[in-house]
Amino acid sequence: MGAAELFSATIVLMLIFIFAVLVFRFRKETSVLFQNTIFKKTIFVFTICLVGLCFVYYGSGAQHRKSLLVQSSVAGTFFIATKALIWFFIFKLPARLPYLILFASPFILMGNLLQSNSHASTIFNKKHTLNIIGIFIVFNFLALLPACYIMSEMGPDRALTFNSFLCACLSAYGFAFIGYKFNSSLLRCIPIAGLIAGICLITYFAVRQYPIAKNYAAAIDERIVLVQEENKKGRTELLELKPLPRPGFYYSAEISNDTALYRNTFFKQRFNLGFNCVVK
Repeated sequence: MGAAELFSATIVLMLIFIFAVLVFRFRKETSVLFQNTIFKKTIFVFTICLVGLCFVYYGSGAQHRKSLLVQSSVAGTFFIATKALIWFFIFKLPARLPYLILFASPFILMGNLLQSNSHASTIFNKKHTLNIIGIFIVFNFLALLPACYIMSEMGPDRALTFNSFLCACLSAYGFAFIGYKFNSSLLRCIPIAGLIAGICLITYFAVRQYPIAKNYAAAIDERIVLVQEENKKGRTELLELKPLPRPGFYYSAEISNDTALYRNTFFKQRFNLGFNCVVK
């Protein structure tokens, strides 16, 4: 499922926040609110995301995982999310700064191009910047709530995908702001250097990860062929499998030595096996 219900729930919470802001802004002009284009689009996107969330959340996989976890209370969720937000900013975000800088440095050129735009001053000013930082903090908090509610903790790194996306957006705005406010030959060299370094880094990871991913995919295929052949033979006794190699950037699909673990039971159900499988 790829934690899709977390993404849907996060977007729904963010749209609810936008609803609240628009309602507060037009609280004395209700008729104007319903004619507002942003409000209409927000309602449309909210409906789509809510329907998608219901489909994903009430699926068999999500419900089975829900039965395995102890869900926190609403008050407990807010407390856990607050701790997770502080932990994210102190420990997780600094480790991502080099990658954020490499990603966002080319946006300096965008800021340079916007210097001649008369409307850019309304985007790159102190008040607007503070509003963006405030929205960034609120949206990061909202993005943590679904995982904290379902898992009663921050959750795995993949649950932070939306938070990483928000950090990338803020970094892009920050470098565009620098490019808009300052114009020098040194600043124009930074985006080029960042772009070259980014391409080199992506190339390095791609070259490094390719043999790892290839080896892991081959091991997965070999395991599937083996269990299907044993199933055709009518095997009923326990089958011990050799461990899979490290997955690299892949999300590991490894089972365990416990036949009752959900990964093992799902593996057995997926291939309709007449026997249990464990890892040696």
